[in-house]
Amino acid sequence: MEGSKTRSPARKAGIVLVVVGALLLGLSLIGHGYAALFYDTPSPNSLVNEVTDLSDGRGDPCLQIGRDNRGTVIWEGTCEEWDLMNAEAIAMNQDEFRGGIIPVSTAGTVAGIVILVVGVVLVRRTR
Repeated sequence: MEGSKTRSPARKAGIVLVVVGALLLGLSLIGHGYAALFYDTPSPNSLVNEVTDLSDGRGDPCLQIGRDNRGTVIWEGTCEEWDLMNAEAIAMNQDEFRGGIIPVSTAGTVAGIVILVVGVVLVRRTR
């Protein structure tokens, strides 16, 4: 009777693997979600993120003036220049994601799935 309450070491290992695999998979999917949310935003390291107020300059609709949160002019140029600078900041952010977060999240997702499957197989075989 008492032996039915104890679990085999293989079953315990399987349960641990299921938990570890699920945690790793969940954290990796959070990384993918973060990348999906912020993939098309300008890089935090760009001048675009420092501009808090972009306004038409001196009555000229083609001139843009960018100010920081203290009201200091930190950028001045045309609408086309602003669009180009914004596109470069977005491309820089996408490069940062492709170089760091996305490969690590993908590797974590694959590893989490493998660990989870191995754990489930161990638990099923020891029933």
